[in-house]
Amino acid sequence: MYKTFLISLLILIPFFAFSQNIQKTDSLLRVLKQHDGTKEERILLLNEVANTHPNINESSAFLNKALRLAIEIDNPILEAQTLEEISYVNNRLGNTIKALEAAFKALKIYESKSLVDKQAASYAQIADLYLSENDYTEAITYLKKVQEIYNTSGDTYDKMLISINLGEAYRLFGDLKNAEIYFLKVLELNKTIKEVDIEGYTLGNLGMVYNAQEKLDIAQDNLEKSIRILEALNDSYASSIYLAELASIYEKQRKPVLAEQKLIAAFEMAQKVGLKEQIRDFSKQLATFYKKDKQYEKALAYQQSFQIYQDSLVNKEIVKKTEQVLSLIHISEPT
Repeated sequence: MYKTFLISLLILIPFFAFSQNIQKTDSLLRVLKQHDGTKEERILLLNEVANTHPNINESSAFLNKALRLAIEIDNPILEAQTLEEISYVNNRLGNTIKALEAAFKALKIYESKSLVDKQAASYAQIADLYLSENDYTEAITYLKKVQEIYNTSGDTYDKMLISINLGEAYRLFGDLKNAEIYFLKVLELNKTIKEVDIEGYTLGNLGMVYNAQEKLDIAQDNLEKSIRILEALNDSYASSIYLAELASIYEKQRKPVLAEQKLIAAFEMAQKVGLKEQIRDFSKQLATFYKKDKQYEKALAYQQSFQIYQDSLVNKEIVKKTEQVLSLIHISEPT
């Protein structure tokens, strides 16, 4: 089942994994070329090729072929599954409108077949797409649809997951009261199954809520607990973000030495695993910190670091837009 998790967990794919993915694609393409099984099997194979293919535009071509074949054999479930994949690929390309269109088509099929679990997955995918556009109102609307389903058919983990998603959506929306309610609900539910990662993320996000509410002591306590948990789980992405948040609390408490230590720790952690967006953000924070402290040489160095990564990310966005344009150009039919 497709599940969103609003704390973006960055998956770092090392070169050898990328190479393995290419090898898997090549193997699947050979199987596809020699395939003489059923059309249903061919659709599944086309979807699998699309999932592993390193060229996102080629992925789109394979998925379009799978979709046409599913419609041809009148198999709505395979059609919906392919539409979900098409939605995912379009989201990667930045085609949010097309991604939503595909996701809604899949949802309509699942609703017509009364497939409740699949509906929940589609609602979650749609919510995630709205979040990517910072449309928190619509995102919350669809997350609540998932919640309605999980309240009757979901297990405790499902209920915690959707509560985290709703809490984070409310936090991003600026509704701190509702965010706090949902995060506290997760911590209460987690007392029964004690999922360590869930506790870590929930405490961290709750700490961010309390910091925004100027409840600094309890915010600090939650963030410190979260960081201990997530560092033990080797989650550098979330840990670095919560370290930087902790630094902002120390600044408010007029503890500049501790604030500096936490910001540098966040920066170095992000740097170690190559989190470009976080390196950019923490560089900016450090530049601002040192400028306030009149350490202009250090401020300049981090400002330059910020600019380097900002330029890199802008170039990445240009590449993404180029891929988006290319996806609209006719691509030869996959065999």
